[in-house]
Amino acid sequence: EAYVSSYKGTSLAHLEISAKDLYHSKIKHCVYPEMIESMKRHREKGHLVILVSAASEHLLKPFSEDCQADIWEATKIQTDDGGICTGCVQGNVCCEQQKVEVMKRLSKQYGIDLENSYAYSDHHSDLPFLEAVGNPVVVNPTNILEKVAWERK
Repeated sequence: EAYVSSYKGTSLAHLEISAKDLYHSKIKHCVYPEMIESMKRHREKGHLVILVSAASEHLLKPFSEDCQADIWEATKIQTDDGGICTGCVQGNVCCEQQKVEVMKRLSKQYGIDLENSYAYSDHHSDLPFLEAVGNPVVVNPTNILEKVAWERK
């Protein structure tokens, strides 16, 4: 939540434009290519591609559009009636157990069987998220997540 407080007083529309520019100029070329290929393979098999992220919505939106995600959810930033950020999160940060709750809600909403689903992550804070599906996959993991993955092989 700390990074969201830095947005206080900023227009959400400005953040969205800045995030789109940042994604296309700096981030897009750094996205892990294997993850993009995995999403493409899932899409070709007729699977829904769903992104669930702790990042704020304005940061995830350019990536979700670029990779053609079917559904995406991220941390919502609270704004006032004029679209100015209050510096607070609206609801909960979409991480750890909250990410699992979002995934469960989406699975009910779209009739998704989590036991036959895949989840991908690079961070150890996503262990509950990975454990909630039948096919967890670690991609470019943190040292802690890599260690856990090796122990569970």
